[in-house]
Amino acid sequence: MKLLSGIILFIFILSGCSDQNIKPTPSEKAKETQEVIIKAFVDEDASAIKSILSAYISQNNDIDFQIDKAFDYIDGKIESYDPPECGSSAAVTDENGRVKYSYYGCTDNIITDKGTIYSINFKGWYTYRDDNSKEGVNLIHIVSETEKSHFTESVDWEQCSFDIGEDVR
Repeated sequence: MKLLSGIILFIFILSGCSDQNIKPTPSEKAKETQEVIIKAFVDEDASAIKSILSAYISQNNDIDFQIDKAFDYIDGKIESYDPPECGSSAAVTDENGRVKYSYYGCTDNIITDKGTIYSINFKGWYTYRDDNSKEGVNLIHIVSETEKSHFTESVDWEQCSFDIGEDVR
């Protein structure tokens, strides 16, 4: 009996040490994704942006056009930015397990060589059980904080922001 218990414990320990099943948590994925986004904007690397977008967004939007316009929207070369802030929501579950689990991130105080200040946010689905084509980044929202500061009442988002993708529900 001790031998059988020892074998089971040994197998359990070995299976726990396997890297095959280790997946980043939604919060870790959010941080990793936000870092990819800010580096892609610094380097103007469209392929890096495309690599994190959900299949749904890539198939239903003119992504090349949107990414080019987003890079053009940034006035100058990015010189500095704050560390990313990232997180994830609680999972929506039913009797069959997770239905949706979102993740998101933001980088503030992105300052260009021309002195313009931006923030770049993203929203995505870490899991989306009924349609895995929606898993990944669905919206990258770029805000000119410099332009936004000129609004004294309600903000006209069309005047001070640009989006890649869409907010997928």
